[in-house]
Amino acid sequence: MSKLKYLNGAITVLKWTVLYPIDKENSPLKKFFYFTWALFFISSFVTSVIQCVMFLLTTEFDLLKEGMVIMNAAIYITLFINFFIFYYKSDSLVKLVHIINETFVDETDNEIDKITMKEASDLTNKLSYCWTMSVVASGLFSGFLPLYIGDRNIMPIPGWFPYDYTKSPQYELSYIWQIFCQINLGLIYGASDMIYPSMTIVIGQQFKILANNFSNNVHFAFVKSGLSTDTVKDFKVNSQHQSLVALMQNYKDVFSLMQDRRFKQTNREYLCKNIRHHQMLIKCCHDLNDIMSLFLLAKISAVTFNTIFIVFTLITVVPNNATRRCRLSLVTFQSGDRTMIVGLCCYAFFGNTELFIYNYGGQILIEGADILWTVYECPWYLCDLSFQKIFLFAQMKISKTVQTKAGNYFSMSAPTFISFIRCVFSYAAILKEVTNFN
Repeated sequence: MSKLKYLNGAITVLKWTVLYPIDKENSPLKKFFYFTWALFFISSFVTSVIQCVMFLLTTEFDLLKEGMVIMNAAIYITLFINFFIFYYKSDSLVKLVHIINETFVDETDNEIDKITMKEASDLTNKLSYCWTMSVVASGLFSGFLPLYIGDRNIMPIPGWFPYDYTKSPQYELSYIWQIFCQINLGLIYGASDMIYPSMTIVIGQQFKILANNFSNNVHFAFVKSGLSTDTVKDFKVNSQHQSLVALMQNYKDVFSLMQDRRFKQTNREYLCKNIRHHQMLIKCCHDLNDIMSLFLLAKISAVTFNTIFIVFTLITVVPNNATRRCRLSLVTFQSGDRTMIVGLCCYAFFGNTELFIYNYGGQILIEGADILWTVYECPWYLCDLSFQKIFLFAQMKISKTVQTKAGNYFSMSAPTFISFIRCVFSYAAILKEVTNFN
């Protein structure tokens, strides 16, 4: 596995879930183990989907009993769709990852302010590992809950195999296999969730570095032309409070330097360099949108519909079932009901968190790319006419908004997250009313 400066955590967990191609320079032995794991990994999803579908087809429909099965079937089918999307876009994803690691700068060029990529890189690594492990832990919790309850008739995923679960070793073998499937479910969910927000965090931090370089464009040229860093910092602070006449009186050496040909050339060249940097970031944003658009649409749609079903089940079926068993104001659930309720609550929590992660990642990108007002902090009005013309061109380029869309339908942003939450509870309430009416 090659060493990456950025996105190391997100790419590592993607490789765990065979959603990211292994490096070409890996040894044949490592490739063999990787493809063996991939075969084992994918086969667990195939059997899990078959299990869920066959259980739904061979049992009488009951929303309370089959709620978890329906959720598992929908989630596994969504994961297969995500598999195909990742493999279809794998070449573009690898190319974008290499562009980010090879072309992104580590810190600001100027000596006035320092902003680095280390904080963003460390944050993405921690988020990738922590979120993936938390989703795996959630799957294991719902998987081991039947063992805690002590009912051998309850399985993490209701089985359709011709096994007698009251006997050994059929029960143990089936249970171990289903726990393995639960681990894979958590791995692929956590890994696929984190690549998009990790990229938006890294690109957003790069936009911050670029914005700082733009705002210090003239000050960078001052330092390169021979002025001391302390003098430039003092000029930058006072230029925001003093009038132009006062500045010209107090900083005669600075204004004298601005007429130097070397300063003008350095100032223009650095501005052109920042413009090219901005165009490269815009292209990265467009590439990210092309790669993740269909994936985000599949994820957002599945999470939204599943969450609507979960909320509807929790507010309608479970309370009604509990009321029928209520004695002396003490509500007691059967063991199967408790397993389903805990599982549905876990799905609801992680589903809403997924929606927040995707929309928060898009919001980071929108806010990071909005650097127009930061550019105005540069004292462009003191420079020569040639620089001002280029600066005007840069403003027109920077004024364009950047956003990521799910299938070109939903813009990933904070308002979109609020709309999704409203949609979930609105449709759940409508379904409840329709059920009560019937």
